[in-house]
Amino acid sequence: MQEFVRNTVSATQARLRFNEIIKKASTEPKPIFVEKAGAPTVVILSLSQYEELIREARIGRFVRLSRVAGIDAERQGLTEEWLEEEMAQVRDRVYQRHYG
Repeated sequence: MQEFVRNTVSATQARLRFNEIIKKASTEPKPIFVEKAGAPTVVILSLSQYEELIREARIGRFVRLSRVAGIDAERQGLTEEWLEEEMAQVRDRVYQRHYG
């Protein structure tokens, strides 16, 4: 079994070697943990890693909200057929409004 080893630097090292650490964070696939008084305090990661974290968080939130919306719709007795009919009516109204 492969052990996970994380990149860790002290706050002092981060301050003294900031340019080097930023370069390392932007080129390596692992985040760099900065410790203060021996405890992890902040993480430095590349923009692509940050964007991936944000994307995953948004997807997770969307999935949770979708489940809640589905449960709520079910409680109200709304069906897929009803939704399709409602969408067809809206589409027809929009078409009539724009194309007469």
